[in-house]
Amino acid sequence: MTRISFFFGMIIMLIAGCKSTENISSFSINYSKLNPSQVGGKQMVIVEPDNYNHIEMMSLKKTGAKIIGYVSLGEVNPNRWYYTNLKERGFLGENKNWGSYYINLKDTVTREILLNKVIGNIVKKGVDGLFLDTVDDVAPYTDRGYLQPYMAELIKDIHQRFPGMMIIQNAGLFLLNKTRPFIYGDLIEDVASAYNFNDKSYQLSSKKSYSDKVQAIMTYKNKYHLPFFIVDYANNSQLKKEITSRLDSLNIPFFIGNIGLN
Repeated sequence: MTRISFFFGMIIMLIAGCKSTENISSFSINYSKLNPSQVGGKQMVIVEPDNYNHIEMMSLKKTGAKIIGYVSLGEVNPNRWYYTNLKERGFLGENKNWGSYYINLKDTVTREILLNKVIGNIVKKGVDGLFLDTVDDVAPYTDRGYLQPYMAELIKDIHQRFPGMMIIQNAGLFLLNKTRPFIYGDLIEDVASAYNFNDKSYQLSSKKSYSDKVQAIMTYKNKYHLPFFIVDYANNSQLKKEITSRLDSLNIPFFIGNIGLN
């Protein structure tokens, strides 16, 4: 290796290191349409990009918050503008909790639609980053576990195609050994609380469930030196207080909202 290549290699490493040490200590998620005054001084806000045009997105960014655009990689809802494009490629079943359909990531054309049309459209609006939802749709315990290599490849392609994007992966701990080089952080839901889709109830999670999830977060956080974020759900002030009393001790940024995050 020449001295010049070594020098530039060190610069790249330093830049990467600076990015990895960015400290986001407060964030929120809101999928209804926000105006700048509603950002509320948060350092990072995850939004529904379909609610904004470029000018509106720029207004949100002027608040100083990192504006992160939501995108679902594992499934698609019929109300999405690109639903028909993906339906033509074929689905792998339905998520009845949300009324959405599992995407066949093994299909090359499907991945190109997500990368170029869907994510390309979000990036053009001026977001600072991307929140990659439904990564767990290819978890080992599902019928779609065989899609893990394609999910990992898609996340790598997103990073390479849009290198300036701050990428937050939703869960998918089983995939971090492959996706860690391409993401900024990981977000975990339902840590201190649990939502029941059958009776639409909110409740505090059991002590064991909470302990197991915290242990998993800390294990992966330390193993991959990765920022983590937590989202829990509550529909009343008492439950929110109980969740907060648990999460306050973790030194991990967290947000509490309703199940629709609106």
